[in-house]
Amino acid sequence: GGGEIADASATAAHTPDAAHLQRELEQKLPGYMVPSSVTVLARLPWMPNGKLDRAALPAPRAEARERVAPANEVESALLSIWSAVLGRDDLGVTENFFEAGGDSIQSLQIIARAREAGWRLTPRQIFEHPTVAALAQRAQRLDAPGAHAPDDGAALGLTPIQRLFFERYPHGESHWNQAVLLKVKGRLVPEALERAVAALGARHDALRLRFVQEAGAWQQVADAAHTSPTPQTAVVRHETLGSLADLKAACERIQSSLDIVQGPVWRVGHFETPDETRVLIAIHHLSVDGVSWRVLLEELQ
Repeated sequence: GGGEIADASATAAHTPDAAHLQRELEQKLPGYMVPSSVTVLARLPWMPNGKLDRAALPAPRAEARERVAPANEVESALLSIWSAVLGRDDLGVTENFFEAGGDSIQSLQIIARAREAGWRLTPRQIFEHPTVAALAQRAQRLDAPGAHAPDDGAALGLTPIQRLFFERYPHGESHWNQAVLLKVKGRLVPEALERAVAALGARHDALRLRFVQEAGAWQQVADAAHTSPTPQTAVVRHETLGSLADLKAACERIQSSLDIVQGPVWRVGHFETPDETRVLIAIHHLSVDGVSWRVLLEELQ
């Protein structure tokens, strides 16, 4: 986006070959940057003001591809996950994830669901090998040597963004979070919300982080997924409120109650008012960002 398009008009003496151009691009660009189709025009359509008339461009002609069925267990598992995330049932193991409509956020969903199914993948692998057939050769079983997650309680290195946070707040800062306030259709069973929140916390280590300072340096550790919270650190709070002002005050209490040292780094407020049901989700910014929210909210729902 933002670049100019040159009008390299085709002539009878020199007509660009789309297949040849495609092969050249595949040799020079990463797979996810190679266009899925190339359409050759005699001349680009221009508007009177000298700009390209994009509406007059023909629709790209994608080549029909044969749907290739999975050949083994991992290909079958990954193809099932891709189909569910992309909402399609016509995919084969040679389909390109991004050409099929996938994006970087959905790739995180692929990774989370693959982990649940027992396979370890990384975002870089999906970008560099965006087909099920290629990715299946690089997926690791979670019980394979070197594929398991760090032991609960083991010190983990900080990400670059986390390091910048502690440079800005060398003593730590617990009230530095992102929050989403949801409106619930109908009533919400408190026990159901607690089970869903517990499942979300068990799946994502980032929601069970604590931060400790040793010899002047901050480190992060993840609590065990099976650890039951004490009443003081319960993630979900249920409150019955009488007014909008009460709701605002309750949300402020939730958001200011996070603790990066003792935990938890996230809390959920379940509020019943005379007119509606609201759910507040507040998560410390050390554990969540704008990309993460889409994954977390879809899983919670």
